[in-house]
Amino acid sequence: MSKRVEIAFWNLKWFNCYEDKSSTRIENNHVRARIAYKILNDSENTYDILVLAEAGNKQSLEIKGYKKIYLNRNRKNFQNGILLYGKEELNLEVDIALYEELKRRKIDCFMPIKSIINEKSVHFLFVWTTTKEYENGKKVPYGYFRFKELLNLKLAKDFLDGNKHKVFVIGDFNVNSNPVSHDKKKKLKKWEEIKSELESCGLEWVENHKITYGETAIIDHAFLSSNMLNKANLDIKKRIYENIESDHNLIHLTAKL
Repeated sequence: MSKRVEIAFWNLKWFNCYEDKSSTRIENNHVRARIAYKILNDSENTYDILVLAEAGNKQSLEIKGYKKIYLNRNRKNFQNGILLYGKEELNLEVDIALYEELKRRKIDCFMPIKSIINEKSVHFLFVWTTTKEYENGKKVPYGYFRFKELLNLKLAKDFLDGNKHKVFVIGDFNVNSNPVSHDKKKKLKKWEEIKSELESCGLEWVENHKITYGETAIIDHAFLSSNMLNKANLDIKKRIYENIESDHNLIHLTAKL
């Protein structure tokens, strides 16, 4: 029997990263990660995996029945990264080879996770494409450019091979499939290019036309191995959960292996 996998991804938002550098502000941002406990213990939710982006780890909680994995982005004004909770039965592990290669290249915005589920090789790539920063203070843009770096790596292309593995790619791509600005054609071209490159890996976009960020943007996406697409569903949830509010919607992906 095929196993159904449910994943929730939510960019929590890291507040006032540049305006206010106080320790209180930083601590309050770390505390926001505790919302994971309430989400996973809500009887209405059936998530196998919960991923929080722009999340701190200093105040995050251990949750019974779930393995916690944290990818630290390690920026002085942010102190945040990608926080994952996966059911222990899934036996999720970081793909060390790809993780170390991405870290070496300072592409610290992708979390590569692997597992064997129902005797099938399953790969998860959780995405939060951020700016790239160097020791000298130089910054380079996010979104499209991080994906181009990723997809130029053979190790990454092998990891994302949807014909060899059951592959999930989900998160904050920072690549807009619904641009409305004056440079709409240019931005749409970037989206189509990334979409096409992921398709060349044997992956398909889980089509969504609902806003996920701000008033007009669709930048939170999911891709799956092509042979899982017809059994998949992407639900766009609210931007607020109890006392935690973000500028991104939580997205809920359901797929069968």
